[in-house]
Amino acid sequence: MEKLNKMKERELVLSKAFSDLGDYDFVIVDCAPTMNLINQNVLLFADELVLPISLEYMSLLGVKQLLKNLKIINKLFKKKLKIKKVIPTLLKDENIHAEDIQKSLQRVFPGKISSSVRYCPDISKCSGLGKTVFEYAPDSIGAEDYYKVMEEVLNHD
Repeated sequence: MEKLNKMKERELVLSKAFSDLGDYDFVIVDCAPTMNLINQNVLLFADELVLPISLEYMSLLGVKQLLKNLKIINKLFKKKLKIKKVIPTLLKDENIHAEDIQKSLQRVFPGKISSSVRYCPDISKCSGLGKTVFEYAPDSIGAEDYYKVMEEVLNHD
């Protein structure tokens, strides 16, 4: 990160590095939910965002901050970065606030909410092993839910 901070046009390093990718339909870059120089690079590289948002109230604060950051980036860098889909995650039966949070997301992102991804311990385990849920636990509810979401994202105009 220190090296990146010292670079000229440091917020465009990823865009320049990937400027000649060839014939790819998608490039997926997974980021932590923070705003730092690496994430700024990703936002300047991307055309569309797919946002996984956990169904917890604190996540709504992060969404609010992300929307502010997107507005700033679009204005400063003359981008038209848009949110393609929002994926509600960590759905648990015992979360009495999940429905209210989903309604809030629906108000903020009308028509962009995918199916929910239920809480699945296999998802945490597989990421720690450097595997996808499809590799680690292909028959789990996590794999089932993410497969459904993937179909929705790919078939969304």
